[in-house]
Amino acid sequence: MGFPKSIFAKILLCAVAAHAQESPKTIVAISATGGDYIKGAGGTLARFIADGFQVYVIQVGNDEKVSLNLGPAETRLANNADALRAAKALGVTEVINLNNKSGELSQLSSNELRNQLSTLIRFFKPQKLFLPDPFIHYDPDWDQFWTARAAEETNYSNSAVFLAELTRIGIKGHGVPETYYYSARRPYRPGEGGHNGARLEAIDISQTLQKKLVSRCVS
Repeated sequence: MGFPKSIFAKILLCAVAAHAQESPKTIVAISATGGDYIKGAGGTLARFIADGFQVYVIQVGNDEKVSLNLGPAETRLANNADALRAAKALGVTEVINLNNKSGELSQLSSNELRNQLSTLIRFFKPQKLFLPDPFIHYDPDWDQFWTARAAEETNYSNSAVFLAELTRIGIKGHGVPETYYYSARRPYRPGEGGHNGARLEAIDISQTLQKKLVSRCVS
């Protein structure tokens, strides 16, 4: 089978054309909740962090609906505090929380969410973009799909023909050189995932698996 002594994270990598100068060693990771990116790509991100990359996480949902015996407001505060601790444990530079209502992302305009994500990508100018895979089959968590669809569309909405108002005030478009898709809930199955030229990448995370596990324990 190969690689008996190493642990690998399997993600999909799609290279796209760069249309603007990227910030040196910067990654933007988009996540529906405070912990999905850790489950799907935490070990890989930790490895890039160890190589000198700064990682900025954009959390789309506010995590207000996953708890026991807490109301929505208390749940949101508790889960977001856990998410910040987990991000710190992984080595993330900053978490930007868009604070949309979890479980209700289908009610949010997909164009609005896409434009929010595009604005932040233009601001950070990353070399690499991590996003949940909208091409996973039968994922029961629809927030994953709505986040993934809007995030995937930023690959074209960051061109000069979108968001002309941002270009007018000096926030120009940015083509991310590399896009990584991840599956937050389960491993990839044969024949699913990715878009166009995406290919399956096996990345050795044997040196960063412990960091991923620690960050998951505190989230």
